[in-house]
Amino acid sequence: LEAEGSYDFKTEALDYLGKLALSETIFSGLPYVERIEGIEGEISFSKDNVKTQGLKMELLESELELKGELSGFKAPYIRANISSQSLGLTKLNEFLAQSKIIGVPFELKGRVGLDLNIDGPAFKPQDLKLSGQVVLKDNKLNLPQFKEEISGISGAINFSKVSLEAKNLKLSAWGSLFNIGLSVADFKNPLISAGISSSSVRLEKVAAFLTGNNLVQIPFGIEGEAGVNLNLKLTALDTNTLEVNGEITLNNAKINIAALKEDVSSICGGFIFSGDAIKW
Repeated sequence: LEAEGSYDFKTEALDYLGKLALSETIFSGLPYVERIEGIEGEISFSKDNVKTQGLKMELLESELELKGELSGFKAPYIRANISSQSLGLTKLNEFLAQSKIIGVPFELKGRVGLDLNIDGPAFKPQDLKLSGQVVLKDNKLNLPQFKEEISGISGAINFSKVSLEAKNLKLSAWGSLFNIGLSVADFKNPLISAGISSSSVRLEKVAAFLTGNNLVQIPFGIEGEAGVNLNLKLTALDTNTLEVNGEITLNNAKINIAALKEDVSSICGGFIFSGDAIKW
């Protein structure tokens, strides 16, 4: 600790400044996070300001770095950046499961990169500006309700308090590779847009998923491959209005519907979706 100060006896004004160096410091008994370990770095302070150019710590099974400034102690204002190259997901999964923000059981496996910016009045969370990026690094998403694991999830998701956008996510599902684009324009009144494309979708895997989870009531089987390029738009979560545009192209597909006792084979061609219409 280094500090210096002065006191004016005429005005009774106290002024001070200093630096505090931390090394392998631990804070415990904290709500939710429980414990912060390995805190290292330097904090500089004055009468109306606290800031750090880089404070490293171990939190939630991850190494994070904090840079920022807290100023105006009568009405504290914060500008900060929190980053991690390898953020663990165990605590995030627990929090999302307890809060029931997502309506189906799931587990996101692996580690992610995080870059979070915070700007605004420190004690008015509703007025804080939040923005940043999460980088997925070959993650896996386990959906036990659907007996399915989505793997190889990679790409960047940009977010704020009111929106998020992912332009080029890649993932593997049903034995096929997909490119995903996603945007949510307003969390309070969501306008959700998504793009899904794949050059080769294995149709037998999709059929097994649909019938195995009772998402289709008619027993059927399908073999072959399909190219997919679809754009989806959902304008309100409380309606069934889903706008679909794009194309699905079948390549030598074969369909078996048990009730018909007949195979339909060598199916080739495209289905074009436009709004609520389908053309082929």
